Amino acid sequence: MRSRHRRPVAALIALLAALGLTGVLPLTAHAESPVTFSSSRTVIDSAGVLGGDASRVQQAVQDLKQSTGLNLYVAYVDTFDGASTGSEWAKSALQRSGSPANSAVLAVATGSRSGALIDYSTNSVSDSEITTVKNAVGSEVRSGNWAQAAVTAADGLRSAAGGGAVERQTSSSGGGTGILSPLLGVGLVAAAVIGGIFFFGRRRKNRDKQIAGTYRQDGTGTVYENEGGQQNRQPADPFAGLTVDELNKQAGAALIAADDGIRTSEQELAFAQAQYGEKETGRFAAAIEDAKTHLRESFKLRQQLDDDIPDTEQQQRAWLGEIINRSQDANRALEQQKGDFDALRSLEQQAPEALARVSEAAQQAGARVAEHERSLASLRGRYADSALATIADNIAQANERLAFVTSAQEAAQRNLQDASGNRSEAALAIRAAEQAVQQTDQLLDAIDRVGGDLGRADEQLRRAMGDTAQDIAEAKALASSGQNPELVGQVAAAETAVSAVETDLRSGRPDPFDLLRRVESAHRTLDASLTGIRDAQSESRRARDALQQAVMSAQAKISAASDFIATRRGGVGSEARTRVAEAQRNLDQALALQSRDPRSALTYAQQAESLADQASRAAQDDIGDYAGWGGGRGRGYGGGGGFGGGFGGGFGGAMLGGILIDSILRGGHGGGGWGGGDSWGGGGGWDGGGGGDFGGGDFGGGDFGGGDFGGGDF
Repeated sequence: MRSRHRRPVAALIALLAALGLTGVLPLTAHAESPVTFSSSRTVIDSAGVLGGDASRVQQAVQDLKQSTGLNLYVAYVDTFDGASTGSEWAKSALQRSGSPANSAVLAVATGSRSGALIDYSTNSVSDSEITTVKNAVGSEVRSGNWAQAAVTAADGLRSAAGGGAVERQTSSSGGGTGILSPLLGVGLVAAAVIGGIFFFGRRRKNRDKQIAGTYRQDGTGTVYENEGGQQNRQPADPFAGLTVDELNKQAGAALIAADDGIRTSEQELAFAQAQYGEKETGRFAAAIEDAKTHLRESFKLRQQLDDDIPDTEQQQRAWLGEIINRSQDANRALEQQKGDFDALRSLEQQAPEALARVSEAAQQAGARVAEHERSLASLRGRYADSALATIADNIAQANERLAFVTSAQEAAQRNLQDASGNRSEAALAIRAAEQAVQQTDQLLDAIDRVGGDLGRADEQLRRAMGDTAQDIAEAKALASSGQNPELVGQVAAAETAVSAVETDLRSGRPDPFDLLRRVESAHRTLDASLTGIRDAQSESRRARDALQQAVMSAQAKISAASDFIATRRGGVGSEARTRVAEAQRNLDQALALQSRDPRSALTYAQQAESLADQASRAAQDDIGDYAGWGGGRGRGYGGGGGFGGGFGGGFGGAMLGGILIDSILRGGHGGGGWGGGDSWGGGGGWDGGGGGDFGGGDFGGGDFGGGDFGGGDF
């Protein structure tokens, strides 16, 4: 299931302010109507921020009920709709739910970190006690500790009602989080509408306690191994409070977050290796490989869920839970090295030098554009549009990235020249520029790769046509002799297929990979008919030839899909990423088996090619759905409408490339991967310095901080 999630608005505003682009950004938040609670639905996480902590919140609610008789209902949403305050929203939710009188509601809008705790109960809890609980909960919400906010509410109400304390193990979301904690509960704000472009993102989870080691389902629970090597037994389904659909969405978001974190870290590592060499950066490369191991397993599970084999609900929940945990562990593997990595790069201290380096790299990349524009035009004259789908707008996208580099360079220069010498903001702008230059090079390199792969496919096609014609002649002779009359139909089918391919070749601008696929399909059918008729040596030779062609096609298609996804990751969902990861896994298996078992290797290579095709289609569909495409896939999103037009400074292209997203997450301390100092806005994370959506909205004078939170009656 592909899904869209949202990115933080306040940090986006801060970043665009530094780039001088705020004038183009009207932002609109997605709001949610009051929910309906029930006895079996006391915790509702529409914002998707609890993850594995859902069971802990549910347990706290149950403990409160058992010890005091109080019913606590908890809701996490992006933003409140249909009410001016959190308490009005909470009251409406309680009323429409028909909840018993002895009830309280904790409603949290994660996007604005606002909310309300209202108590509609007997006199067991006083107004002053509610205020005390409210203040404690508000502190947790401001820190993004979503699960702990609910636990604090339940424990506070229990204590106030005389229910006694309950000893808890803080198994997941605790208080503090480090810089760039990959699971920071930033709760994500709603989709930003940017002049018709919907800005999609991924939710981040709020879990800072390490869960490492095994993921074994034993029927009674999942056994996790903590840092000391001891085993802790958790509930069999730590996501029991979520439906399968909700779990599916969280797993997709977790996959995307981990994949983006790894991609960003690989870019950062390349910059560091160029400056310090591989020896000094070896441990960071190892951390990326560790993260990739978790991610590969997550993609494998995602593929199992997406295949045609029906899965039980228990299997779905177990696999989705493992995807979330492994994706979080992938981010954690990177997070553990972040401090050392930032110390190595020292980008803030070396900002002027880094700015000079990125400026030189941008000039070199810019000098390549005209040459590659000519190369792409030449390819368009030789090959079908379908053969060039993954690079069709690469020149437009490269120009977008270079425009953004200029904007980021100017922002960095302004910050360095500022009297206060704001090097942290300069460093973030430099990192964004570095990523944009890297994507420019990748977009141009992709044109070279696709061109080379198409040339090799041309050669393979000619060989395949000759081999197929030879086998057709052999089969025709056998059929004519009367020894194997069953071959007559197969020969006719193969001849028809080859004739159609020859016609397409003569018509000009072919798609070599498509034609090669058609020839190979006809040849495989003929091979099956000749099995047992021709000698073993001939069959072995044919298997090796077919394997060589399948491997070549798979490699080319995986490369094209990977480049497309990497340079447009801001708009590509988990399905395409899963398919290309599984394509690579199948190709690796084919290469491992090719010498000792070519037949099995061929099966893996063919599967890899098929998955790569699926990855490309899914990624292109995602970008087609990504608002701002410009009126259909045929027009592209680099020029006539969409990302290329309507925005200055390369903003649209940087957003599509995930560059702005990475910068936002680093600035807000909420993303996976390496890079970035403290917050872009200087206020410390998304709470910022008191302005914008966070820090100065409902908190301090609204629902939390003395207003409706803790207030009241219906």
